Amino acid sequence: MDMKVETLSMVEVDGEYKAIGYFIK
Repeated sequence: MDMKVETLSMVEVDGEYKAIGYFIK
């Protein structure tokens, strides 16, 4: 299993940081 899916992954989208796995917009 990919542990990265379980952890909080931050990505910069349109100047904002989205939390992948926690917030999906």
